[in-house]
Amino acid sequence: MEAIPLKRTAKMLDDAGEHYAVSQFTFCGRPATKMPDGWESYDLAVETGTGLVRVSVKTRSESQGWTTSKWFNFDDRRAYDWMVLFSYQGRGRCGPGLFPLVPRNSMQPAR
Repeated sequence: MEAIPLKRTAKMLDDAGEHYAVSQFTFCGRPATKMPDGWESYDLAVETGTGLVRVSVKTRSESQGWTTSKWFNFDDRRAYDWMVLFSYQGRGRCGPGLFPLVPRNSMQPAR
């Protein structure tokens, strides 16, 4: 049987980043769950031991504009407590590049 080529979509990449983040939080003893698709403002709910925090996940893949374009766009209208940033290098390399958690109050809105 011949393999059918699969085109990676932005939705697939976003979902993969969210599921990867859930697994990493959970493996570190912080149970997490992915919110339903289309959930407004944040992507994950994570138990910290002192309550739930809202986490936004941003995933970026290597592309034509990798070195010249903005890496991530931040929307200061979204209600989240922390953000996780992933970069997927692609080109046959497995595993995302994980950036640390970024607290919302440390980010500056775009001007």
